[in-house]
Order: sequence, then structure tokens, then C-alpha cells
Amino acid sequence: MNGGILVIAEPRDGGLAGVTLESISKAREVAAACGGGPVSVLIPAAQAAPLVEVAAQYGAERIYTVESPELEVFRPGPVIDAAAAATEAAAPAVILFSGSPDGREAAGGLAARLQAGLLVDVTEVKVDGDNLIWTHPAFGGSLLVEKQALTTPAVVTVRPNSFVREESPCSPEVIPLTVDFSPRSLAAKILEVVNENTGLLSLEEAKITYRK
Repeated sequence: MNGGILVIAEPRDGGLAGVTLESISKAREVAAACGGGPVSVLIPAAQAAPLVEVAAQYGAERIYTVESPELEVFRPGPVIDAAAAATEAAAPAVILFSGSPDGREAAGGLAARLQAGLLVDVTEVKVDGDNLIWTHPAFGGSLLVEKQALTTPAVVTVRPNSFVREESPCSPEVIPLTVDFSPRSLAAKILEVVNENTGLLSLEEAKITYRK
């Protein structure tokens, strides 16, 4: 694998989504196995500093930040603009997004902009020489399909709770990026945010969902 791995972080409830931490952990493992480049993380947020600390706790070697009030609430346009800027800066071989509804929407937009291959709902990855083989379930989980991206970079969405979260504290290089969001990206306006089922545990954020 020529190039590193870039994880597009998903801020959630004042921290980072569990699937982001899983992706950073898996990216470290893959990079070590194939001798790839650094594990980088993009944090697009209104306030990135507290999230930088969390990403560093899980082993992000290089952290790009894009801070803006426009990133207070998720909209795909600004996140795609930020991810495109980080991709240009990091030149990764692989870009990992969360497999949440927000992550899937942003991943599809970035893949279209980059004209890159898009692999979705990934639950495993293995190193095969210089190649990465990605696994995702199909037909309701009755089949597991292995795929390989034919473009560089490849854009991948990770199904939550597929990988193990493993802390590996480090002192990352932090690189602020300045992004001018396009008018099209800012066309959608958030008028109100309603949080339903507050106080309930999200299965996506549970460290263990089932053990037999």
C-alpha cells in the first residue's frame, strides 16, 4: 500500500464516535502490517481541541483540524469540503469514514468528487502483499463479500462495532487547515435540531453488543 490512511472523524456528544476510534485503531494495525504511511485523522468541528486529545489517545500520528461554526451541526457539504482539503494535504491511499448515515452521505460525496472507488459497510480488512482486501456482508449477512479498490485513494465506510478500539497514546503532529466552503456546500440551513431518545444507550457506541 503506497500512502497512509486518513480517518475522517465523526464528532458525537462532545467526543468522537466509537466507530471513529475503531477506525483509528484498525488503521494503525493495517499500516504496521503493510509498512504504509502515517495514520492521519481529520477532525471537522466547531471546536477541535478536545477531540484532538481523544484521537491522540488512540494513536493518530497526524491530525488535521478544520474549525468553523459551520461544522457545529452536521451537513454533508462542509464535511466533504474539509475531507477534500485533508485528502489533498495527506495524499492517503485509503480514506475511512464512519458507516453512520452522516458518514455514508459524506463518503459518497467525497468519492464522487475525487472520482474514487467507494467500498461501503466494511467489517474486516486484510493485507495481501501490497493490496488491501475489504470484507462486507451482503444479502442480510448471509454472505461475506471480499472486494479490492481499483483507485487511489479508496473511500471506505466502516460498519460500527466491527473493529476493536485500542488506546495507543502518542504525541501527534497537529495541522490546522483553512477551508473556504463553497456556496453550494452551505446552501442547506439547519433550522432546528431535535434529539429523540436522549439518555438511552446507542448500540453503535456500546463497546460490546453481544458475546456468546
